[in-house]
Amino acid sequence: MSRGTATADYIMEDPREALRLELKVDPHAWVQKYLAHRVCPGAEVLSVGCGPGVILGAVTNLDSSIRMRSRWSFNPIASTWCTAACCCNT
Repeated sequence: MSRGTATADYIMEDPREALRLELKVDPHAWVQKYLAHRVCPGAEVLSVGCGPGVILGAVTNLDSSIRMRSRWSFNPIASTWCTAACCCNT
């Protein structure tokens, strides 16, 4: 792919792909359905290579004490996998 203002050699580095991923999910609804009952106040949530971060942002909106950590991988093979972990302080 040519290196114009909206293109990249690797698709996940292209801003159009990040926008496409953001538009295909309702982060608030997804978090309410799958994560809200698993993430407790004071938790640290780790997001690894999981796209533009809209789900992680929605998780931190559950409670102001929830902290986010992210690790972005620029390796095309590693980026196809997403790992998320939550540690509750109990």
